Amino acid sequence: DNSQLTYIGQSSFHDLNSLQHLTIPASVTKLDDASIYHCGALTSVTIEPDSQLKYIGIHVFGYNYKMQSLRIPSGVTYMGFRSFERAYALTSLFFSADSKLRNLNDEIFREVISTFTMYVPPSITYIHNEAFWGASGFNLIFDPLSMTSLSVGNNINRYS
Repeated sequence: DNSQLTYIGQSSFHDLNSLQHLTIPASVTKLDDASIYHCGALTSVTIEPDSQLKYIGIHVFGYNYKMQSLRIPSGVTYMGFRSFERAYALTSLFFSADSKLRNLNDEIFREVISTFTMYVPPSITYIHNEAFWGASGFNLIFDPLSMTSLSVGNNINRYS
């Protein structure tokens, strides 16, 4: 792929209900806020190998009810508030073993209600307050031998 695209702007694909599959070129470094938000038919997102992606903004994959899984590239250092909110079909989220992501932000998996498995990379050192607000059926898998520290905020699974 010879794509020169480096940025997918705010709300670029917002409410694009005919979109079923999206491939993000390896050249993209930033997915801005709500860039792939509320795409009713979206079942899969592929981020190309050797991705340069570093930033995933707030609400990027939120309300994509049919998206089932995603691989997060190792270079991602930020995933915003409610990145996966109400991604009801999400069953797995994969991180590279050499992931650089350090935090799971507030309400990042808000109301993900599928049976969801996430292998938490050893780079994660903090899970913010209410990261799994209203979520159910999730399984977090840690490798305690490779983690150096982990702090967890209050009420990571609050439901009101």
